[in-house]
Amino acid sequence: MVIFTATVTVIALLAAASSSAQTLVVSRSGSRPVRPAPAQNFAGSAQIEMLFEAVDPSHASGGTVTFEPGARTAWHAHQPQSPSAPQAPAPNAQPAPNRPSGPLQQRLAPGLAALTDDVLYGDVWRRPELSPRDRSLVTVSVLIATGKLAQLAGHLGRAFDNGVQPSEASGLLAHLAIYCGWPSAVSALEVYDQVYTARKVDAGGLREVGPRLPPPASDAARARAVNKALEAVAPKFVQLTNDVVFDDLWRRSDLTLRDRSLVTIAALAAMGDDDQLEVYLRLGIEGGLTRAHITEAMTHLGFYAGWGRATQAMTAVVRTLGK
Repeated sequence: MVIFTATVTVIALLAAASSSAQTLVVSRSGSRPVRPAPAQNFAGSAQIEMLFEAVDPSHASGGTVTFEPGARTAWHAHQPQSPSAPQAPAPNAQPAPNRPSGPLQQRLAPGLAALTDDVLYGDVWRRPELSPRDRSLVTVSVLIATGKLAQLAGHLGRAFDNGVQPSEASGLLAHLAIYCGWPSAVSALEVYDQVYTARKVDAGGLREVGPRLPPPASDAARARAVNKALEAVAPKFVQLTNDVVFDDLWRRSDLTLRDRSLVTIAALAAMGDDDQLEVYLRLGIEGGLTRAHITEAMTHLGFYAGWGRATQAMTAVVRTLGK
């Protein structure tokens, strides 16, 4: 995917003439304020770096707009109407540009557009049973686990808006390499690069390593179970499981035990590996997730991995944690 950058200058008529000269201000590239593009003029995620602000009496301002993949302008015009004569709707009226579904869904799949606007974004994403940040962690994990990268850029940007930190997003990618496989994680790198570049994320800060977290209280029992089941037939796999996966990855501080459990549960459920969920469901409860959090995450996941996957996972939740 390609990030398109365009310079947009908005010019309005001067409110009044001015005889005073304006001061010329020179600023270094990258030092100017960057803010989200207004939703009434853009569909999708875009950022505006202001080149100059309006100075009285002028209303003119200008900025450089960076479009994330899938974003576009949503400019529109109003035609003057007679207040005494109601206007009939245009026969080829354009779809509303600011609805989450977007013009393509509205034009080609109005039923899908209604579900997107009214159910997914109008209801599910707003439910208080799971925070927007947690919903973003679940969504990004599902998209990476299932290889649906066309949707990843928008949801990664949404994750940052919902409070996920870049170090956490990068930690999630390393974590999912273990649970979804290296190709899934590596394939997502280009999208990460596009979003991080657009957001001006300092990649140097991603290399900072915090203190290791303590092991979960249940880790010794888990290690004994793995050793008993597999050490005689696959000693190297057991060593990697205990030393690399649980004594290294799960103890890194870029994600909490709770968040690692949440993204692991989401990824395994999205891939249909519900027979592997029991240990991670119990680990999630130990780390601070509740059964209500987990069932809400599975409900959310149904819209991104499919209802069949969510139903399978929900059955595993009931089997492990009870009703």
